[in-house]
Amino acid sequence: MKNITQTLNGSYKPEFLVAGYNYNGNFYLEHHPINDQGQVLAGKPLDHGTVDSLLKQLTVQKKKEEQKPPFGRIPETMFYLDNAKGRYVWAVKAGPKPLYFSDSLKIPDGVANIPNLIFEVN
Repeated sequence: MKNITQTLNGSYKPEFLVAGYNYNGNFYLEHHPINDQGQVLAGKPLDHGTVDSLLKQLTVQKKKEEQKPPFGRIPETMFYLDNAKGRYVWAVKAGPKPLYFSDSLKIPDGVANIPNLIFEVN
């Protein structure tokens, strides 16, 4: 899907809201319909069957997403990628690199020579 914003704005309209409440580790879920004017209406408790069905649908969707292969060009510096586990390992070659700092650090932006670096995201 190239332009998800256009698809969401053109095809989907909100129909309901699921609100979750927590009190001392006890959770409670409610289903709130949304009318044609976009107003959230009074909620009704979700029963166990509805929650189970919702969780099954979300699990199926997540498994489909995890099985998708990466798309696009994979950089030469990418050593490992696993979409299912969200694990990525890549490197940056040594050399001069622009560095940008938050104003609150009071360090001026500039170019610095950095060593070879390996990054991992889990």
